Amino acid sequence: MSAILAIILTLRSMTPTTALIDYAAEAMGQNAAYCQCIAYHESRYDANAVGDDGMAIGLWQWHLESWEYVRGKMGLPMEDRRADPVESTITALYAIDKLGLAHWWTTSSLCEEYINDAHMEERD
Repeated sequence: MSAILAIILTLRSMTPTTALIDYAAEAMGQNAAYCQCIAYHESRYDANAVGDDGMAIGLWQWHLESWEYVRGKMGLPMEDRRADPVESTITALYAIDKLGLAHWWTTSSLCEEYINDAHMEERD
C-alpha cells in the first residue's frame, strides 16, 4: 500500500510537463532530474517560450537548424514542431541519449549535479 501512496504523492506534485519529461526520460534510460533541469532553465517549462531573438522555440528552446538536424537523424519529418512539448521532448532526449548532444543546451552545465547524483546512486 505504501508504494501506491508514494506514486500518488509523486504524481500530485508533478505538472503535465514534468510528468512528460519524467516518462520520456525513463523510457529512454535518461536521468529525469537532469532532463527536467535543462528544460526548466531553458524555458521554465513553457512550451510557447521564445528566446534568442526569436530563434529558439519551445520547451527545449530548439533552433530550427538543430531541430532539423536531429529530426533527420531520427528519420522523422523535419516539420517545425518545436513548440509541441511531446515532439520537442522526444527530440531533445534523442539528441541527449543517442547523439550525445547535451552540450547543445547551454544550461546543461547548470544541471550536471544531477548526473553526478545518478552515478553515485548507481555505485551504492
